[in-house]
Amino acid sequence: MRRFQCALLAAVAAVGFASVASAADLPTKAPVYKAAPPQGMYNWSGLYLGLYAGGTWGNTDLIYFDTTGPIGQNNPLKPSGFIFGGLAGYNWQMDRWVLGVEGEFGGSTAKQSAIAFTTAFFNEEDKNSWTGRIRGRVGYAFNNVLPFVAGGASFTDHKITLIEAGISIPQVSISHDHTGWNIGAGFDYGITNNWIGRVEYIYDRYEQINYGFIALTGDVWSDRRVRPDSSTVRGSIIYKFGG
Repeated sequence: MRRFQCALLAAVAAVGFASVASAADLPTKAPVYKAAPPQGMYNWSGLYLGLYAGGTWGNTDLIYFDTTGPIGQNNPLKPSGFIFGGLAGYNWQMDRWVLGVEGEFGGSTAKQSAIAFTTAFFNEEDKNSWTGRIRGRVGYAFNNVLPFVAGGASFTDHKITLIEAGISIPQVSISHDHTGWNIGAGFDYGITNNWIGRVEYIYDRYEQINYGFIALTGDVWSDRRVRPDSSTVRGSIIYKFGG
């Protein structure tokens, strides 16, 4: 969580610096060309804020390790659920090309429980509660329709819970924050000069982290090497300032 907050602050600072720099006084003897949309075309440039909601599903590899090394068992879980949150960004339009930077943060209800080792007395659960991203965007405008591709850094959490009946520690949970990368595509639609609708798909891939159940429980459980990925389809409503 802390790594995501630092990265998001850096992105916001970069957007603010770019805005201040563009507003600085320029020498009168050296006019600067400002790329702009063709005359009469929708203007995508400017700061914007928005809300999003949609669905997410994925795959979380759980590779088993004990004190001697990997056991070879992989019991992947497939958490799914709803996502919701807010986003902020800035676009620069050059003729029909639109470049942008965007940051976001939101909640998630994605989770799944599954029986492991084919025994009803041993369950594993993966739960994801939040996701954040910092992305760059490139689009090509057809008046008020903007198809785009986007990619950047991803941040999330995963909570792994192990449940078994008949042992001294029947349930134990460990949470970790994961970082990774994302890529996606979609399109924006200019409803009015200020209001924009969006539909998009995003794929996230995260780093592998060891969940140390052995150290936590005194060798009652095996460790898990956890590596998640996820797919997201969502819609957004966005307000663009200016226009």
